[in-house]
Amino acid sequence: REAQNGISPNYIHSLDASHMFLTILGLHDEGCDSYSFIHDSYGVHAPMVDRLRNITKREFVSIHSHNQLDILRNQLQEYLGLDLPPVPSTGELDITKVLESEYFFH
Repeated sequence: REAQNGISPNYIHSLDASHMFLTILGLHDEGCDSYSFIHDSYGVHAPMVDRLRNITKREFVSIHSHNQLDILRNQLQEYLGLDLPPVPSTGELDITKVLESEYFFH
């Protein structure tokens, strides 16, 4: 029962961790080697804040441009050999609007 109750928050946490990891890689690629990450709190020195903001948004869009729940469903079906019901529709959300958001990350 605990495993069943824990899968949703653990899955979301894994997506958050992946986002953090990709953000760190993006910062490294831009020459930043001094940063602080604690759970969902990201920090860099003041001259790198705009780069951090842009990389954070870019990597979020990169991850969530794909239906992660559908990917998980397909992986579970293959691994467990089950036929699982389809995931809910994602609707009309344009995830790329995050790139224009002033307050997505602040």
